Amino acid sequence: MNADAIVGSIGEVVEEVTIEKDGRIRLRGTTWVASTDEKSPIRIGEKVVIIAIDGVRLKVKRKEDK
Repeated sequence: MNADAIVGSIGEVVEEVTIEKDGRIRLRGTTWVASTDEKSPIRIGEKVVIIAIDGVRLKVKRKEDK
């Protein structure tokens, strides 16, 4: 899976992600380490958007409901 295919994708949090501590998300059947700059924790079950890749870590933000 290349970076262009991942950035912009929607994943689901399986381990809380906070600004202080990496968590985990599930994307297309694979679990990834994820980090965020969001001030409030992103809880298990919430949807996130992948905004960047840093090595094997995905940078995420909370998905806005629209």
